[in-house]
Amino acid sequence: MCSNAHPRGNGCTHQSHHWHERSLQLNTGDIGSGHGGYIRERQRSGKVSIRTKIFQGLGALPGSHKDFAFNSLLLLYYNQILGVSASAASAVLAIGLLFDAVSDPMVGAFSDNLKSRMGRRHPLMYAAALPLGLLVFALFSPPESLSETGLVIWLLCSVVLLHLSFTFFVVPWNALAAEFSNDYVERTSIIAYRHLVGWIGGVIFGFSMFTFVFAATEEYPVGQLNPANFRPFAIITGILVTLWVLLTTYLTRDQVPYLLQPQEKTRFDLGAMAGQCIAAIRSRNFRLIVFGYLTFIGLVGITGVFDAFMNTFFWGFAAEELR
Repeated sequence: MCSNAHPRGNGCTHQSHHWHERSLQLNTGDIGSGHGGYIRERQRSGKVSIRTKIFQGLGALPGSHKDFAFNSLLLLYYNQILGVSASAASAVLAIGLLFDAVSDPMVGAFSDNLKSRMGRRHPLMYAAALPLGLLVFALFSPPESLSETGLVIWLLCSVVLLHLSFTFFVVPWNALAAEFSNDYVERTSIIAYRHLVGWIGGVIFGFSMFTFVFAATEEYPVGQLNPANFRPFAIITGILVTLWVLLTTYLTRDQVPYLLQPQEKTRFDLGAMAGQCIAAIRSRNFRLIVFGYLTFIGLVGITGVFDAFMNTFFWGFAAEELR
């Protein structure tokens, strides 16, 4: 999170939210008359249309763009351009991931029990669109007057709020793949289109950024070290992230009647959710999966960040050579 994508975005590398396996279970079998308190307004006949799969796949692009920014540029920007120590910036990024570990299941539980005219998923996806774009911009646009401590605080607030906003989009978006169809083959096809759209979009985005935004100049032959390039990058990326969120949400709105809905409104019970999390943690198999998953994510993140520094300072690649 596939081109510079993080595991929380498209099907290749976006994080799978394990708490949404519950949604997978709810989607199996005959639920026409309701199952586990959930029901569909309409039953789908036939396959999910290719158009819908592509529209849903557009949701892979916000994560792809965000993770390009995090993996390829963020630490480079704060450390080499703004002068923040690498250890402090890395610690902030780690805190952001720990915050995810708490916020993601909470948002997942809230989304699972939400009952609205637009369904359980789409309202949260709409709500995340504008904050995501603004926070991507803020991440690369700290006030010039800030000290190093101020920059660390700015980075921390931006990263945590950006992760939270992204969670409000990506957790419901991930859950949709299970709800579009009860058929295993169809679900696999939906995920495949996520792979396809996310990969193609990620490649085009990375190529365009290194070609046009971080182009070399006489003063800065290595374009990714030019401070002036990060503001237009932040503007373009913020706009695109918001655009893709709005498009994938709006263009799949016609699928809401086919999605699972709670039969009755339920209150968000933090205690019950905490109990479910504790029960999951007590499972040895679950702990093994989580440990392996976190190890994988850590390796991917470390590799991505080191690639940016190695390519820039060891190999001496300019942006045009990184395309």
